[in-house]
Amino acid sequence: MTASPEHRELQGKALRQARERRGWSQSEFEVELRSTARKMGKERELPYSSKTLIAYISYFENGKRPVSARLRAIFRETLRVSDDDLGFASSGAVVLLPPALPARQSLPAAAGLTVVDNLKTVLSAHLAMEALVGPRYVVPAVLGHLPLIDHLCAVTRGDSRREVLRFASKFMEFCGWLYQDSGDYYCAMRLTEKAFNYAAELNDPHINSYIFMRKSNIASDSDQPGTALGLSNAALAESDRLTPRLRAVALRQQANAFAALGERDSFRASADAAREAAAEGLAQEEPDRAPYCTPAYVEMETGAGWLKLGEPGEALPVFAAAQADWLDQAQGRDRVLCTARTAVALTELGDKQEACKLAAKAVTESEGISSARIMLPLKRLRARLSTWSQDVDVRDLTRRLDLLLETTEPTISRPEGLV
Repeated sequence: MTASPEHRELQGKALRQARERRGWSQSEFEVELRSTARKMGKERELPYSSKTLIAYISYFENGKRPVSARLRAIFRETLRVSDDDLGFASSGAVVLLPPALPARQSLPAAAGLTVVDNLKTVLSAHLAMEALVGPRYVVPAVLGHLPLIDHLCAVTRGDSRREVLRFASKFMEFCGWLYQDSGDYYCAMRLTEKAFNYAAELNDPHINSYIFMRKSNIASDSDQPGTALGLSNAALAESDRLTPRLRAVALRQQANAFAALGERDSFRASADAAREAAAEGLAQEEPDRAPYCTPAYVEMETGAGWLKLGEPGEALPVFAAAQADWLDQAQGRDRVLCTARTAVALTELGDKQEACKLAAKAVTESEGISSARIMLPLKRLRARLSTWSQDVDVRDLTRRLDLLLETTEPTISRPEGLV
């Protein structure tokens, strides 16, 4: 859709202000854009001539043309700002949850914790179901609880308030994850920010670290590696106060960001530290929000980092270690994800027989699971398999992949009122 003159003008003003806050002239901005594009592997997206790119910057800032979709990630990462800050998001887009209950409709005395105890049971069931089938089937039920949770946070006072806020933060963070795994990263970040707002009053380093990690992970998935690194660093700011699993999951995300930025040595150091922390977490008794962060999970994520770095040979034994050590049968989606990523590594190494074997397994196990995280390696796998399109068995497999990708794309509705 063509941007209106008014929207182009607002976008241009936002871009100019973001550049000036960094203290850069347009020429200096051009140099920074090229540096970012090199790190992201997107140099070809920019005009070859510096003079032309500076002219583009001037056009953008004067509202003569909007920043094209292919350039937005480079501009956003260079300036370290969000789509909203630069006017890239759809006009007026905000996450509006179902209408909250009026605060004057007070709950009966002491009802807050009783309601929360019941909601905890509901959340546990949703968590278990989502880990098996993905977000599509869970979202409608989850969204129906949000007005009540907002209401509880508005009216609860006294000793019960901290527990209500703690639960509200966890519930909203889970909602953010559901939208992330559906591929709606804008909505995921807004809901996760709301979780952070609920938790702010608690000043709990465990909760703060976990939510920073989650925001970093959303930034990674939405192609913002610089922002992701900064948020992962924030998650580790008080690492000595974290449980081993919380430290492991934050280090795993830091490694993810380093891999996306092409910083191999830093990636390896963070991944090794995450592996050590996850192993320590096996003996952990203190509860936290990252029980899924086992050594096998960290290995799977480390393998994905090696793929980002273009090192399938490094990734393959790491994936094999993850599959050998996988004990948590409840994390069905993550096991399928590991299988799909392993198949990608095999295709990139040219091992057609093993790649097709694992690809077929991934397709079978993915049926019925709605997950953007799984769809991404399956799409990459589909593209890689096309190099062997003359093989009859490969053609049959790609047809199965095409059908799966067409029928299980995890699109879900945003909360009611979203514009």
